[in-house]
Amino acid sequence: MQTPKVSVIITTYNRAEFIGDTIKSVLTQTYQDFELIIIDDGSTDNTKSIIDKFNDKRIIYYYQDNKGQNPARNKGMELSNGDYIAHIDSDDTWKNTKLEKQVKILDKFKEIGLVYCGTKLIDSKGRFIRNLKIYDYNGFVLEQLIMFNFLYNGSNTLFRKSCLEKIECFDESIDRMTDWEFYLKFSIFYKFYCVPDYLVFYRIHDTNMSVNYKKYEKNGFKILYKVFKRVSVKNSIKHLKPLAYAMRYRFLAHRCLDLNSSKEIRKYVIKAFKICPSILYKSNIALIFILSFCSKWVLNALRKSRKYTYNLNCK
Repeated sequence: MQTPKVSVIITTYNRAEFIGDTIKSVLTQTYQDFELIIIDDGSTDNTKSIIDKFNDKRIIYYYQDNKGQNPARNKGMELSNGDYIAHIDSDDTWKNTKLEKQVKILDKFKEIGLVYCGTKLIDSKGRFIRNLKIYDYNGFVLEQLIMFNFLYNGSNTLFRKSCLEKIECFDESIDRMTDWEFYLKFSIFYKFYCVPDYLVFYRIHDTNMSVNYKKYEKNGFKILYKVFKRVSVKNSIKHLKPLAYAMRYRFLAHRCLDLNSSKEIRKYVIKAFKICPSILYKSNIALIFILSFCSKWVLNALRKSRKYTYNLNCK
């Protein structure tokens, strides 16, 4: 059997409700030279019976006891045979041209290590919510990526498997913002390329919306510490450290705004300002601070406005 060009990896845990749509969106890609590796991380629902309905020889199913998403992703990459790797979460879907457009870039530009694209948000029923802003950054993007994860999710990219020799795998000690940590390691060594099309459909539902912002705080600063500690980046981005840490507090303030936690919002905004006063004009943190004084009714009304949600998700 010929070795496939692309290894697509789905990691799943009790997502029987969505995984059928995810698999279908992979199998119906216009680019067909791939294997589909599904790592079942200890599902106890009928996930396996859903997968068995797809009669396709390219599907490789691997079951393991529940270890978490990052160990599952790493197992998938360990089993992969392709030159290129793409991850897709088991509740997300792709536009049918996603692989075709990204493979073309990696085939054409040998200096590119990772290709990303735009993301559309959908609800649990697959209905469109809104587009996330596409940040069209190309080349070495560490300075931009250390401020915020403009790739948004783990279903977005296609990258060269050979790059793993330098960046290694997903950090299994981190359980939040794992994609950001992985992409940051990539951005230290390899160039990025943006396909400015909306090719990923990221599903928003109750089980993937964490309210534990403390975990985001702990893991976010752990990720930043690791990046700034690297000898290869110490001097090149040292000047960005205050702003990068302030942007983490801005991220936390935004998350608390989604949870209507006014006191926490103000706490994080003040911390951000103390670390880096210039964040006031380098981000929209002042808007977040002002909104913390609004009532829940006003905030819920504003959330229905596309302009509001667009502005809040920009820097």
